[in-house]
Amino acid sequence: MGSNLKKIRSLNLNTKILLVGMLLPLGFLGTFLLNNFLKETYSSRKLELEKSIENLLDKNVDLGDYVGIRFLGISLGNSKINDKKNIDSEIKAKNVYVGIMPFRSFLKQKWIVKISPKKAAINIDRDFFKRDESYKNDRITKKSQSKYELNFNLNKYSDLKINKAGLKAKVKGNVIYKSRNRQIIANVKSNFDEKGFLKFKFNTKLNQDFLKLDLFSKGLDLENSEYIIGNRKISFKKGTFKSNFKFNKSSKRTFCEGRFSFTNLKIKPEDLAENINSDSTRFFCKDNNLIGNSEKLNYGTLTSNFNLNVPFNKSSNNINLIGSIGYINSLNPDIKLSGNMPYWFDRRGINFGDIDTSFKINRTQLSNLNIFRKNDIRGFITAKGELKGKITDPDISINFNVDYPHFKGIRIRETWEGDIKNENNEFLLNMKNRYSPIPSFLSIKFDSDLKLDNANFIRVFNSNKGTLGIAKEDESYNWRADNFPLDELELSLGNNNNQFDRIKGILNGSGLIALDQSYLDAKFALSLGKYRNIKLANSLFELSLKNKYFYVNSSLYP
Repeated sequence: MGSNLKKIRSLNLNTKILLVGMLLPLGFLGTFLLNNFLKETYSSRKLELEKSIENLLDKNVDLGDYVGIRFLGISLGNSKINDKKNIDSEIKAKNVYVGIMPFRSFLKQKWIVKISPKKAAINIDRDFFKRDESYKNDRITKKSQSKYELNFNLNKYSDLKINKAGLKAKVKGNVIYKSRNRQIIANVKSNFDEKGFLKFKFNTKLNQDFLKLDLFSKGLDLENSEYIIGNRKISFKKGTFKSNFKFNKSSKRTFCEGRFSFTNLKIKPEDLAENINSDSTRFFCKDNNLIGNSEKLNYGTLTSNFNLNVPFNKSSNNINLIGSIGYINSLNPDIKLSGNMPYWFDRRGINFGDIDTSFKINRTQLSNLNIFRKNDIRGFITAKGELKGKITDPDISINFNVDYPHFKGIRIRETWEGDIKNENNEFLLNMKNRYSPIPSFLSIKFDSDLKLDNANFIRVFNSNKGTLGIAKEDESYNWRADNFPLDELELSLGNNNNQFDRIKGILNGSGLIALDQSYLDAKFALSLGKYRNIKLANSLFELSLKNKYFYVNSSLYP
């Protein structure tokens, strides 16, 4: 009996071994045949698939080469997506797994596709995800009714670079796109070269009024990092960013929670001569308002305090700003400003109305500001001004008084009044003197970078009008003087610009000055001239500056 049982067991075991031996080749054969079938199917439909994805993303799409079958999916190699206008702005991956999630697809009654790139590199422009208006309208008319869900999984850190913004980081996480309501859900963690981490959660429905945003960081070191905001490059020499900020918006309610802050900031903007320093600049949510405070924000000898209030309680709100600017040793603020700007949300995102800001400058020395000091411009100014209009191109209007202005050793012994306005992205300054025996009028035009474009100076002396004109041409300024009176002007020679003496006479002549003032050439005549104890009936001068040396030829008639 025992012997028969052993024979039966042995027979069953041999049968199982034989069955497995027969199935394995069939399994390998089936996999081989399936792999070839998928390869042929992918190759035949690749162009069609790429075209469909291109229509969805409005980008050039290359799905890459078929690599092989994987569990519930396939593997593709050398896939990439790039911008139609700039092919160097692209996302590429050495290998991409594309597979179906069968159980979730069955339960949710829609196709759920998992996409897992490996060795991915994201090197894109700032406007990579923007769409043309024509494309948006076309998408509305051709909106797909199919239901699917795309799950992008970056399981390992991938390189991220946003060109012309200075942003470089390594990122990993998940991004989900749901076609039914055009919903995007992102949960991404960024590593900034071991300077810290930034966690970013994002949830929005593109065709609905819905947005959730979470920004979290225990401490991101900003030292020696550069970013481009707008068209301006900003270099962080020092600083730390922290955040536990949350923002939620729906058609019924908008609110925020938490805070974010910058501490120990030292910033070097590209167009400014000195660093901007701040011990603490923080933003926090209170009573459904985002409140921003910056105390002792210093730039050179300037110190400022700002308070920003952004309410969320209405469909349309006003951003309110109050601030003051002074000098480190001044007892009271020299500049006070206040203003507001309406904003609202819609399906396009955040929108801003016209800014309305006013400011007042108490009597202060112009040379306290770097832009005047580095050009050796001095004088005491008092002013009131307004900043109104579109935030991208506001209208500026300033009314001011300047006492005893001076430029590079030439001082005007008068008080001037005037205004500054901007027109077509250019700035126009008009000035006239007060209580002077020589009525004078000065008009100066600056370009958008505050560089001199042209100037016209008119003075009336003994009923005769004299003019001095300056115009920019190519790489130099051309100037011309016609019967221009120098009376009521003061001149300081040498390195001591505090010792001024009156100058008199009538100036006629012309010349040119290089834009960087490294070269000048002038020919002019001075009649009835007087400086200190020197009196000249008539005199002729030829003057040039080359390689930091002055060359002068003159004919003097005392």
